[in-house]
Amino acid sequence: TEESVAKNARKAGLNRDAFVRCLDANETRLRLTRDTAECENAGFTGTPTVLVNRRVFYQGARDLELLQRVVDYLAMKK
Repeated sequence: TEESVAKNARKAGLNRDAFVRCLDANETRLRLTRDTAECENAGFTGTPTVLVNRRVFYQGARDLELLQRVVDYLAMKK
């Protein structure tokens, strides 16, 4: 909900009112709509989407440890 988003913004140290104004701004809505369409057109279906070497590695929440192992492996291959 909008209230939970505003609550999390406040917890992150943001000015709640300024954050809500920004979130409600037409410019923000247009950018989110454009960015969402671009991601959908690229075939991304989850958040986060992680790319490794320009290929989708995974979509959706995963363990940070797994990502670190993959990055380390790819770094060793160079």
